[in-house]
Amino acid sequence: MKKAFKPLSAKEEASLSKEELISYYNEKVNYNRNAPLNIFYMWLVSAVRKTFIKVASKIKDYEIVYLNDLELPDESFIIATNHKGFNDLPILLEVIEVPFHYLAANDIPMPLSVRMLFKLLGAVLIDRNSRDRKRWGLEQMSKICAQGYYGAIYPEAVNNFTDSIPLYPFWPGIIDVAKNSGKPILPVITFDKDNKVYVKYGRIYRVDFRDNREEAASILRDIMATLLWEIWETFPLAKREDVVNSYEPPNLTRGDITFKPEYELQFVYRPVNPYSPTGERYVTFEDVIDINRNIRISKRIDCYEV
Repeated sequence: MKKAFKPLSAKEEASLSKEELISYYNEKVNYNRNAPLNIFYMWLVSAVRKTFIKVASKIKDYEIVYLNDLELPDESFIIATNHKGFNDLPILLEVIEVPFHYLAANDIPMPLSVRMLFKLLGAVLIDRNSRDRKRWGLEQMSKICAQGYYGAIYPEAVNNFTDSIPLYPFWPGIIDVAKNSGKPILPVITFDKDNKVYVKYGRIYRVDFRDNREEAASILRDIMATLLWEIWETFPLAKREDVVNSYEPPNLTRGDITFKPEYELQFVYRPVNPYSPTGERYVTFEDVIDINRNIRISKRIDCYEV
């Protein structure tokens, strides 16, 4: 029987020389290429994909606008895309030409029918509150990608309803998957405006085994933020006053929405600047801490008003 691969801790990995690090990851990639997968399930996801896309395209209430062409590499890849709402998955299914599996959170309430649909569409379900479950999800996605299938990850990890921050800080797990599978990353950015979804594809981003995971995640975030700015630049110039006046707070009355309200309080959408000499108090750092504390205690967002 072949001996199982033993992963190193971050401390042990940091002590390796460049040559040892390359050898270690080559061994890791080879292990993932030969690890067992449920081949029937992989086939099933591929088989139902075209049918689902046809059904979804008939009932969608938006038009997809492609701002450039998708240039597929000769090998499988990992899709990195922004996370901004509930249409993300149907849109991604339509704008990517190959069947893919994707990391999805199951730590929010969802009906059994939705959970089953997620699985049929290729979800690798993880609990973001469980360190072991997150590690399992990354390992599973690494095996899927290493064996020539396609993966998709939302590095922001939660819905970004805050327009004043183009992209939330990235979860570096996507960098781990790239290293563990030896596959490149394809950035894909989408943006909703006036019942249209604008799509822009980025160039392939290759992660080196020797790259620091946090630095590589930051580089990927910069690449994707640039794509988003390039989409925004196709629209007429907007003034700050117009943006503020047209602002509508996101609907946070549902308890299952994943969202970081502290980001909403930081930038463009403050009606009054709390640091202005003439401005009245609106929000302080202590307010943000209290909001976070209450959310951690309740683990639900019942209502939040800006």
